[in-house]
Amino acid sequence: MLLALAAISTEASEKYSIKNKRIMESSIDAEVQKHLDSLEKVQGPSIYQPLVDRNCLCDQKQWSRVLREVADVNNDFNNLRTYIAPVSSFIGVFHYLMYPADGALADQPLWGRILIPKRYPTVPPVVHLISKTNRFNVDVYHAKTDPIAITEMRSSMCFDILRSKESGGTWEPEFTLSALMASLLQSIVSIKVPQENGDEIEEYVSIETLEKLRKNVKWDYDYNRIYLPSQRSIKKIEAAPIPTKYFEFDNELTSSKDSGYHIFASENQIKLQVEDAKKENNVFSIGFELSGLKANPYMIFFVALTNDPQDIEGKSPFTICVRNGSTATAAKKKRYEKLQWFYHGIPLNQENLRIIVTVGYDQFCMSYINKDGKVVVHGDCPVSFLTEAEIGIVKHETFYLTANMKNKGGKQITVRTFQPEVGYLHPVYAGAS
Repeated sequence: MLLALAAISTEASEKYSIKNKRIMESSIDAEVQKHLDSLEKVQGPSIYQPLVDRNCLCDQKQWSRVLREVADVNNDFNNLRTYIAPVSSFIGVFHYLMYPADGALADQPLWGRILIPKRYPTVPPVVHLISKTNRFNVDVYHAKTDPIAITEMRSSMCFDILRSKESGGTWEPEFTLSALMASLLQSIVSIKVPQENGDEIEEYVSIETLEKLRKNVKWDYDYNRIYLPSQRSIKKIEAAPIPTKYFEFDNELTSSKDSGYHIFASENQIKLQVEDAKKENNVFSIGFELSGLKANPYMIFFVALTNDPQDIEGKSPFTICVRNGSTATAAKKKRYEKLQWFYHGIPLNQENLRIIVTVGYDQFCMSYINKDGKVVVHGDCPVSFLTEAEIGIVKHETFYLTANMKNKGGKQITVRTFQPEVGYLHPVYAGAS
């Protein structure tokens, strides 16, 4: 059951807020006030009063340090994609919004709370992620976010960094909130997720749960918005234009009626890892109009660059491929190795996307045309680099681009292709503008 702070009594909240505001105003120092004035603040419901009564939270001695750390996180929003706001009238209580960069929850406002304990920084902050992710390691202690349970001062996620060394974890007193939130964000968007005990576990999102997950996150945010920081806009990386040739596809790609894969392979081929002098003549692009994917949530769609267009699952030891698809689940495979999975970018059925796939300059890069008409990189980097370190030595291989569709239910879908005026690569590595 999702925690709804909006259900807390407003009258009780105001009562405790007035009481604690007087305490804070009487003891706050100038440095603390300076940091507080620079931060957005949110309302504080009465559920936090038991933490004050039981002396669970930090005091003024740690408060100045904590506020500096909060400001550091907020000032680095473009990288950490996290904004933290103090809860009014409660020292040591914060609400935060976090926007993952990749995967099913990419660009969605996940929200939670941070409680700074009495012994901070000897022990780590207590971090609750209240938005559900449907991932075991993230949601396993979700019951600890309940108002009745928060006095236990236990994090809701099972990561070693959320436990001190004396409790068997990896938290160090030298760590900061910036380091902590960066670690948590990476763990939340990684398919291979470190567990509290034991090895990493691979956790995937399915096409069936994708839309439900996004709706739940939106509902949870909207219902509790009164207690949350205002939404932040996420700065996207504009793609760099580059002269291009084109992958040759039919104008329309229609899914099959049965549940099997329908594979559309480019009629032309491409060589990778070519000599520098030939690079400008070895850039290929194609565009895909994906607006139809929203009409069928059971439609799997992904694009793959491969030396074997018939082996889209990488079963053969000789197959080399890089792919990315509708659930923002990507993969790469070297010869004689297994597919290595990871999340990349936003789900391709999330909006009415027009994506452009460009291969060149040792990049397999996807970009899309946003609402402002700008072409931005899909994710924060290319889906994959095509260097020897990334995919092995492939200079003697012939590669094809494939568009792949599998209808797991619902109506057939048509994806239209188009030829962009230019190709688009990540600007840091393009060397093309």
